[in-house]
This record gives sequence, structure tokens and C-alpha cells, in this order.
Amino acid sequence: MQGQQSTTRLTAHQQHAWFVGSGLLDIHPKWSIFYDVQARRESWGADLQQNLYRIGLFRKLPNNQLLGGGYAFVHTGIYGELPVKYPFNEHRGWLQFQTKQLFSKGQLTHRYRAEFRWIDPEKNLRREIRARYMVRYQHTWSESENIQWYTAVYDEVFVNMGKDVAYNIFDQNRFGVVMGRKFNRTLSLELGYLNQCIMQRSLTADGRNKMEDNDTVLMSLVWNWSIKKKTP
Repeated sequence: MQGQQSTTRLTAHQQHAWFVGSGLLDIHPKWSIFYDVQARRESWGADLQQNLYRIGLFRKLPNNQLLGGGYAFVHTGIYGELPVKYPFNEHRGWLQFQTKQLFSKGQLTHRYRAEFRWIDPEKNLRREIRARYMVRYQHTWSESENIQWYTAVYDEVFVNMGKDVAYNIFDQNRFGVVMGRKFNRTLSLELGYLNQCIMQRSLTADGRNKMEDNDTVLMSLVWNWSIKKKTP
């Protein structure tokens, strides 16, 4: 890993590995519980970057739309060439609207998320609002009964708002490409590449922005299941 200097910013190029487990639990024809657990690791998985735990409730709307929200807890460690001074926690409320367009061999998803963040409450509490927008296109290559192979490409941009935001109104951008295998109606596995570009909230001693350019291996297990009523 090497940091590259310019007149305006200091950039650290780093290698990460993210492991994700997520899905929906259908509890009603129109309501689902959402869960998301992520282990984000630095140095190709050797060291802690972040642990994230997210849960929420979604309402299914007409035309393949979802509306919901929930809570997330995030723990960030000391990692990389531009580390924070100490590990810290974040409590996060979130609201989300998602819409999906279906095609013969693919689907286009738009996701809009607002996050209400309480960062580092034990030492130096910061309150921020973050807006996120993701667009993702998924193309199915082959399908046999419930089994299918697909490729997905996506991009997501993050913007910070609030009085505690100084140097990182642009928070980060994530661009990813994954190959997926859907094993049945409920279980899918995705492997791919993610580039995470983060603008840090503080400056260097000589007044330059600090940025992370993180090349990331991504493995994601998606498990959607339902609670079925027993027939009498």
C-alpha cells in the first residue's frame, strides 16, 4: 500500500475484502423484515476495517417498489495508511425507497436512502445526515428452473449534510461488478470487485484532503425466506 501525494489531496491505495450476509424475511404478503450483516476487512482480509449490523422493516408497494427503514450499528477500527486516532461506534437510523424495472433478461434497480447518523457518541459525538443513491443493472445469462447465472454492475454515491460536516460533503462512491449464482427461489451467492473511494472528514497537517481508494474483493450471500402459515 502506498500513499500518493498531489497539491490538493493525499490518496491512500488499499486492498480490502468484504463479506456480506443479507436478505428479506417475509412475515406478511406486504411486509418483510430486512437484515444485513457485514464484515469489512483491510489488507485482503487480515485486519478490521468495519463491522456493520443493519435491520429494518419494508412495505411492499405496487410496481416492484419497496418503502421502509430501520436501525444500524457500525464499529470502525484503526486501519490503513490514513487511520483514525481510535476505534469508534456509530448508531444510525435510515429510511429507504427502492424501485425496480424488469426486462426479459435483466432488471434495473434505483435505491434512495437517507441515514441519520450519531457518530462516536462515547467520545466526540457528531450528528450528520447522509443521502445515498444507488443504481444497479442485473443481467441474467442462463436459467434452468430456479437456478440462474447473472452479472450485475452498480454505482452508489454518498453525500453528507449537517453542521458537523466540514471537508467531506462528498463522502464516498462505490462502483462494483459481481457475478452471481441463484441456487433456488431463496438463496443467491455473489462474488465480485468493489472500488470504494472515501473522502475523509479531516485534512492533513499541510491542509490537503485525505482520500482512500480501496480495491475490494466482495463476497455476498443473499437469503430471502418467509414465514408460512400452517394449513389446518
